[in-house]
Amino acid sequence: MAIGILFAVVPARRAGAKPAADVASVLKACLDKGEAAVCEKACKLGSGRGCFEAGTVSYQAEKPAKKKAAGLFDKGCTLKEPLACANLGLMLVKGDGIPKDAQRGNKALAWACDKDDATACTELGNSYVAGRGVPRDLNKAIELHRRACKLGDQKACANLDAAGAGR
Repeated sequence: MAIGILFAVVPARRAGAKPAADVASVLKACLDKGEAAVCEKACKLGSGRGCFEAGTVSYQAEKPAKKKAAGLFDKGCTLKEPLACANLGLMLVKGDGIPKDAQRGNKALAWACDKDDATACTELGNSYVAGRGVPRDLNKAIELHRRACKLGDQKACANLDAAGAGR
């Protein structure tokens, strides 16, 4: 982390764009309250994390709105939020409440894994084990599970142990 910045070039704000402080304060309210409406507002303001949180609330509701959740995760993924990409990828690979599209799901999981999302690495590894939307490749699966295990995903560590592949 930089200790100080002497100067910064700030791009001109687009017409109608919300100041970062507005987005940050709405996202903070979303994280503090966990309310769908507040999180959806953060998402609409361009917060990928807000989209992830809103999608999670929709997915985990008493009556889950999985299609809505997938749309929110998709928007969050477009906004470069790894957690949103991981959830979207998993829903697409499994066809969980939305049409199954394993290839697109694996692309989302791969992007999130590249951003160090341990669960995404594990689930992408599982796709390689099963040949879901990707060619079956046990070496690639082990590589992905090792990465996920190093990132702290105990499920990946257990998969490696069960396979006798070492961590």
